[in-house]
Amino acid sequence: MEENKSSEAERSNQRRNKNRQSTEFLNEANNPCSKEHRMANECSIKHFEERDKCKAYFANYRSCMEFWASHD
Repeated sequence: MEENKSSEAERSNQRRNKNRQSTEFLNEANNPCSKEHRMANECSIKHFEERDKCKAYFANYRSCMEFWASHD
């Protein structure tokens, strides 16, 4: 039972840290892919019914995120 409590606490801390990092990454100053993120969002809003038109923007943003995640 003791081990289960520590595992749950550890998972909770990991989620909290991940959420904190996600929030920090949304800040443009901390996000090296802010331009790609903004462009994908704008396209998504403009083409809400036809999101297929935004595939290139989403792919570009994903590539940027993968690049920076591998250089972390």
